[in-house]
Amino acid sequence: MIKTKTQLIVRLCPDSDVSVGQLSLEWLWVTQDGSAADDPESTLQVGNLEQLSQWWQTLSDDEQDLPVVLVVSGFMANSHLIHLQENQRRHWQQALPYLLEERLASDIESQHLVSAQIGDDTVYAACIGHSAMTSILQKFAAVDLDPVKVLSETQFLKGKDGELTVWLEGEHAFVASHNSFGQWLDRDALDIVVPGLLEDEAEENGLQEDDAVEHRQPVMAGMTVYTDELNGSAVQRLETLAGQDVPVSCEVRAEASLLPFLLSEMARSLQKRQLLDFRTGAFKCTRKSSRRWRQWRPVAVAAGLWLTIELLFNAGSGFYFQYQAQALRNENFSTYKELRPDDRRVVDVRHNLTRFLRDSSQQQSSADFLNMLKVISNVSDDEIGKGIIPKAMDFNEVNGRLSLDVHADSFELLNRYVDALKSAGLNARMDTGNQDVKGVSARLTVRRA
Repeated sequence: MIKTKTQLIVRLCPDSDVSVGQLSLEWLWVTQDGSAADDPESTLQVGNLEQLSQWWQTLSDDEQDLPVVLVVSGFMANSHLIHLQENQRRHWQQALPYLLEERLASDIESQHLVSAQIGDDTVYAACIGHSAMTSILQKFAAVDLDPVKVLSETQFLKGKDGELTVWLEGEHAFVASHNSFGQWLDRDALDIVVPGLLEDEAEENGLQEDDAVEHRQPVMAGMTVYTDELNGSAVQRLETLAGQDVPVSCEVRAEASLLPFLLSEMARSLQKRQLLDFRTGAFKCTRKSSRRWRQWRPVAVAAGLWLTIELLFNAGSGFYFQYQAQALRNENFSTYKELRPDDRRVVDVRHNLTRFLRDSSQQQSSADFLNMLKVISNVSDDEIGKGIIPKAMDFNEVNGRLSLDVHADSFELLNRYVDALKSAGLNARMDTGNQDVKGVSARLTVRRA
């Protein structure tokens, strides 16, 4: 059964020089479980960034849509294991930069820091320089390769409890004591670093410097060396440094590169959700759309443009017809006001105009209305009606009732006006009346006597 490749792992090797753009890379396809894919084209490949780009362009669209994960070497990214004290557990994120500051050779402010709490009192942390991270992402983006994750390989090299662990690769090495993460160094530095890690310092035993060499005691139960077949002389040198008190076990891998060895540890960290990914914060990955979508995007843009034009046309038509409807309403309103200038309660012009025309076409006798209107006009023309201002009028032919909205200076004047209507032979009464600073607004009901 052929395992399906799910992502491309690209490793930035230790002999790279990012400052001048010389990137030494290794890459291969891996499957969901982190193992190398069975595809014949999925073997480990080596080259620079230009060669990786040329190989990338030969892939199918489906393969180019798979995620790319970049693994950076320990020469530019460090991983650390921090043990928290009880008073640091609650605010460990604020305390972490201060805890790491003594372990870093550069200013903590220049580092991009990622971390994760493992358990109650343990924190995994990794850091990389801001300038280095920016330079790497820019170089990969220039060749249309944007890693979805950027991982430090040292987080996958963890030492064993009570032992010193060394990983050899070419002219470089990674060293980890106890349960700490591996730290990158040049292979020539092993002669200086290893003895100090294997033995207690004289100051820790309370001895004078002159007696230090004679009283140093081994603190490691053993040493494990992971190497390839080309580093036999380095293994012999480590055995010499360990001496007779520290047993050395050696595990030889078939490949010269550490990348295949890292894949299983990477998959294990992914399952435990313990990956330290540098693509966070200011370097957060914004995944590009798939290549198939980019191929169909011109068609989608054309369809979207056509839909936009159609919507604009429909919207324009709607505004035009709305404008025409408003113009007709205004014209009908003007006609209605000419016919009934005193009606100021028009809500629906069409309804009011239709009702008015319908009522006007009926051949019912309007003598009652005309008689009452004549009497009201006569009373309003007299001296007592000069202070009364009519506002609106409504006549109900069914019950012969005339509703008259008026405004007066006072209730006294309004009562006199009502009495005058009664004296003139009408049955008049005041239904409502409200007084304010401008006078009295009231509604009168007038019937035949």
